[in-house]
Amino acid sequence: MIFNKTFTIEEAKELLPEVRQMLIDANVELEKIADRLKVVHEAFQTAENDLATVKTGKYDEGDLTRLRECRAAFQEQTQKLSAVQNEYQDCLHAWFHKITDLGIILRDIPTGLIDFPAQKGETEYLLCWRLDDKELDYWHLPNDGFVGRRPLAVLDEYF
Repeated sequence: MIFNKTFTIEEAKELLPEVRQMLIDANVELEKIADRLKVVHEAFQTAENDLATVKTGKYDEGDLTRLRECRAAFQEQTQKLSAVQNEYQDCLHAWFHKITDLGIILRDIPTGLIDFPAQKGETEYLLCWRLDDKELDYWHLPNDGFVGRRPLAVLDEYF
């Protein structure tokens, strides 16, 4: 794995307050959209269920009016649901790029799991941090992932 950018421990620690705030802001913004998405999805399901209850077969004028109303409501809710889904996706995409453009590897927005690519000699490793970590205190090799996190205090023992 070749990193485009690498960080020293000091550089990563210096950037951490900015990244922490970005992740907090991203989570707040995404949660607001997710709350709206839940409401819109419930309205969509109601409209879908209403449309499914319209009887089929021979229609009198009242049945046709109900069918048209239910179909119009369903189409409206489908458009609203699609719009909020797109808004969520656009927001997620924007935050992803805003964070990764700093050279950071974003693993998970809700937990704030990120890696700062680093290198010591020829060995590449990742400085690992997530929102509930007080400081940047962990690292792991690229193939080890989160479960392979080790304290920074033992970094020199490995290289």
